[in-house]
Formats: sequence, C-alpha cells, structure tokens
Amino acid sequence: MANPILVTGSTGTVGSEVVKQLAAAGATVRAAVQATSNTERIKRAGVEPFIMNFADAPSLSAALEGVEKAFLLSPTTPEQEGVTAGFVAAAKAAGLKHIVKLSVLGVDAEADFMFGRQHRQSERLIVDSNIAFTFLRANFFMQNFLGQTSIKAQGAFYDSSGDAKASHVDVRDIAAVAVRALTESGHEEKIYDLTGPQALSNFEIANILTSVTGNKITYVPISDEDSRQGMQAASLPEWLIDALIELIQVKRAGYLQSISADVEPQLGRQPITFEQFARDHVEAFK
Repeated sequence: MANPILVTGSTGTVGSEVVKQLAAAGATVRAAVQATSNTERIKRAGVEPFIMNFADAPSLSAALEGVEKAFLLSPTTPEQEGVTAGFVAAAKAAGLKHIVKLSVLGVDAEADFMFGRQHRQSERLIVDSNIAFTFLRANFFMQNFLGQTSIKAQGAFYDSSGDAKASHVDVRDIAAVAVRALTESGHEEKIYDLTGPQALSNFEIANILTSVTGNKITYVPISDEDSRQGMQAASLPEWLIDALIELIQVKRAGYLQSISADVEPQLGRQPITFEQFARDHVEAFK
C-alpha cells in the first residue's frame, strides 16, 4: 500500500475538496480532524477521519507516522506562526519529504495585512526546515459566496469593497492543483498563484448571479464600520474582524485583481469562471 497523504483542515471548504479529489484519484488519504469536527463530507469521499490536534504533539506525531507528503492548511488563529512551527518541527522529526501549503495571494506584495504576514512567516518556516515545499497562493474563494445567505433570502449581498475587483478562484481548482503537487514529482520548490480567469467587482458578480438565477440580485456597498458592526453582531472575534477588514482594504488597493497563468498549465484547461461556479451552485442562490 502507498504511503498515506496527510490532509490537515480536512473538514473545511478547501481541505474537504482536496480529500475528495485525492480519494477519487486512488490515493491513500489520512484526513486529520479535531475530535469535535463534522466528518460527514470526508466519509462521503470514502475516507476515514484521523484525530489530530495541532496543539497536541503526540497526536501530530501519530498523524505524520509513515507519511511522506502532507497538505498543510493551518487553522485561522492569531497564533498561526506557532501552530505552523509546531507542525514543521513534528514533520521534520517524522521524516516528511514534501509539504504542500495553502497560502494567500499577495503574501509577497507590499501590502501589509495580517493574513499576509502570517502566511509569509509560515512559508519562511517551511523553507528554513529544508523540507521540500509547494506553496499555493490563492485569491478569494468563489465558494465564499455560498455563505452569503442574504443572496437567497434578500436578493442582495453586502460588503465594503465597493467597485474594487478580485480574481476569485474556485476551490475545485485549488484542490486539483494541490492533488497534482501531492501525487506527482516536479512541484518541489514551486510557488503557484491561484486565481480565476477574470477580475470581477461585486457589481459584476451580482449581474452574473442575476443572469444565472433569473432573479434580481444586488450588491450593496457599505462602509468598513457597518461591516465591522455586522461581523460583531455575528459574534466574530475582534482580531478576525480586524483581519477581514484589512483584507478588504487590500482588495480596494488593487492587490487582488491580478490574473495568474499558473492554473492552466497544471490542469490543462482554463480556470473555472465565476459564471460556471454560479451555474454549478445555482440552488444556493435562488
């Protein structure tokens, strides 16, 4: 039997898609989960969950035993650097040969934002470990719109990015590139910027959703302060609210509108368009 591929963050939007596509490709998958995680999506892919906690060294060692390659999706936390350092140390001790890490677009730009600082430092930790790496620097996920419940309920969605554009990427494309990096050679010491094929404003996205659903859907720009109040009402922690508003400010500054050519050579096709994403998930919007 082939060595298992460890997938962290395996119950999340990206991680669960990586598990699904790895399993479909016939790989042996070790899907790391917390004891309290909802593992339904993992089990649907035919993969059994493996209990692991980033803060628990014995569980890290157990998860990494016999593993040569790992997909690293660090948890969203103010302590991400420490979490990554702990994982990298355990990986080095276990003899891990290759880390494929989900990072963020703009990590190497002049823009100074929390998520960028976190991932930049995490990338450095991995490089300094001398474990082979592949960094997947992804833009905003198209799937984030599936969490905008107001689209279906009110025919509208809200944020403070105004007419700024971003080249949103479909998580299925991120996972597909990750699977290639995890199952093939030749991706070591490579950095891939992962974007969609278009840079779109929220006004343009609203028009696409209107066309696809047949229902009028509107984007309503709001202020950063209104956005903050909405997130506070949703009980998000203040550090995360600050980080998300910083990210919107980076978008307004134009750092997230670049279109990368890295997806097509890896997948042999153009990245999924927002229109195709919307058609594939139309029931979530109407």
